[in-house]
Amino acid sequence: MPSKDCGRVELAMKAFSLLYAILAVGLFIVVLPGFARGVSDDARPPAVAGQFYPDAPDALKAAVQAFLRDGVPRAGKKPIALVVPHAGYVFSGQIAADVLQQS
Repeated sequence: MPSKDCGRVELAMKAFSLLYAILAVGLFIVVLPGFARGVSDDARPPAVAGQFYPDAPDALKAAVQAFLRDGVPRAGKKPIALVVPHAGYVFSGQIAADVLQQS
């Protein structure tokens, strides 16, 4: 019979995994057009738009949707933790979407 500590560790790992997945998905959502409505005027403009992700909002939205659409489906059990790369969409966008499809 597993100990109570083992159950707590598993629950904590699941909670961490869920939080991490939410934050990772949030990174994709934050850049979608219209999301920043109501943000104060002192928000800085994007520093690397057009370098690590498309600078045109429609192209960026299409890229994110394509990454998620083409993500590798989960083949086994739902993982208890995920590590999502974030090197820039041109480098790791598809891999990040593949990871998110596993959650």
